[in-house]
Amino acid sequence: MDNLVMRYVIFTFLSLFFLNLSTFASQKGVKELSEKAVSKNQVAGIVVISGNAQKIENIFCTGNTSTKSKIQLTPDSIFDMASVTKAVAISTALAICYDRELIDLDVPFTKYLPQYKCKLKNPPTVRDLAMHVSGFIGKPYGKAKNGKAMLEQSLQFKPKHPVGAKYEYACWNFILLGQILENITKQPLDEFCKKEIFEPLSMASTSLGKPITTEKSRLVKTIGSPDYGTISDPHARIIYRDGYCSGNAGMFSTANDLAKFCQMMLNCGKINNKQFLKKSFVELTTNKCQAQNAKRSFGWDMTTTSLPKNFSEKSITHSGWSGQTVFIDLENNKFVVVLTVRSGDHKKCKKYRIEIAKEAIEK
Repeated sequence: MDNLVMRYVIFTFLSLFFLNLSTFASQKGVKELSEKAVSKNQVAGIVVISGNAQKIENIFCTGNTSTKSKIQLTPDSIFDMASVTKAVAISTALAICYDRELIDLDVPFTKYLPQYKCKLKNPPTVRDLAMHVSGFIGKPYGKAKNGKAMLEQSLQFKPKHPVGAKYEYACWNFILLGQILENITKQPLDEFCKKEIFEPLSMASTSLGKPITTEKSRLVKTIGSPDYGTISDPHARIIYRDGYCSGNAGMFSTANDLAKFCQMMLNCGKINNKQFLKKSFVELTTNKCQAQNAKRSFGWDMTTTSLPKNFSEKSITHSGWSGQTVFIDLENNKFVVVLTVRSGDHKKCKKYRIEIAKEAIEK
């Protein structure tokens, strides 16, 4: 064996050795942080999956499907995804409609929602709603007791702030967007998302309104949910319960399914070499909108404090109140999905998820 071949063999061996060592270190960090979160009673269980556009690199699961369950979590455990619905389902549905020229993101949202009752001098655009700079406030409006009344109330509220003057995260933005989608697609929101997003991406365990199965061994009971496989968000739960659809929450999914979505985003909107979303729209998700130091893109969060320190500025994320976060770094071709059965403090649990994501891609 000549010197050139020998050097190549040694280089390849060392590269694989250090790659495996790095992978082992990241897995060890994820395991330690996850088990710490369980021991501190912040979560009953955690599922972590990470990878890039081409492959899944790491999967880790610990804990159970609820605080009282002995059923262990798996990558196919079905979680209530809370507000992750906004990013994965609703923003993607809007992207599809935009691709098909069914909607203009920069016209007043009232163009697509004529049933909206209030007369506004300067109505927010569709984009303003998706970026939470519409002027609608985050606190609940009204006290409707059924889904129909709740949707009707959403059509009667005025923004509390001038458009674009203030970032304020508000579920009402996406409740309105959900109704807009139903108007322009002429389909129930859950059916449109199933046909146009979940089925094309082979997200077979993902759905809106209710999980795809009643098999308890696969269902997670998240904080705020009355039972396994139920919606934690009170507004969305009532709306779906009464036969309607809501855009602010209500998606059920698994770590494996969300990994497929992340890989589509990292592949510039492609799945199986077929363009699913226009590359220009995927790029739109990394265009920051800054209002009072809040960095948002179309349907996603880009705030530095919401992301691991080793993620680039071209990263997007979204969390759910009941304990889920999706992280996608489009510059470095990395993603991490962290799904937890939250039992402790919301802010502490979110911090754990960010730290776990950092460890998952640590090199």
